[in-house]
Amino acid sequence: MKAMWLPLIIISAALTGCAVPKQQPKISLVSVFDKDQAERMMAEGTNSIKGSSLMRQVNGGVVSCAGQVVRLLPATPYAIERMRFIYGSDTSGTVSAMSLQTNPEPFTNTDLDYQRIAKTTQCDTQGFFKFEKLSDGEFIVITRIFWKSNPNSAFYEGGGMMRKIKVQSGEVKEIVIAP
Repeated sequence: MKAMWLPLIIISAALTGCAVPKQQPKISLVSVFDKDQAERMMAEGTNSIKGSSLMRQVNGGVVSCAGQVVRLLPATPYAIERMRFIYGSDTSGTVSAMSLQTNPEPFTNTDLDYQRIAKTTQCDTQGFFKFEKLSDGEFIVITRIFWKSNPNSAFYEGGGMMRKIKVQSGEVKEIVIAP
């Protein structure tokens, strides 16, 4: 009878020893999303943002955002407050893949219109992206780069990066987003 329980005890001990990151408490934002303001900021214009995004691996290799989604948001007070909490800054920042996987939506009051207002594109095979026909103003560009060094791992490496960009007067702004 004791022999039957031994495998369960071993499995239980092994699972208890596995470190699973703790999810952070949810945050309630002070700012309220202003849909009308965001729509005005996302109106069609004559500016463009072109760029690339990359991260360096521990072994020295470089991984680009090739094939990954890139998001563009208007830099409203609501978006800026979100960036301060996620990235620790409202101008640029990086957050680990582990953090994104264990706490993907850290806010209690996310407005669904905020998610819908974003423009998205995909990095091409060389890791370049482009947003065209943007109005004058400030925007937030968010990229994510994920990879697995160990295919048996449940978690990805890499992370998310953010940069606030201002465009005006038919400008084509070229940027590189990297930690």
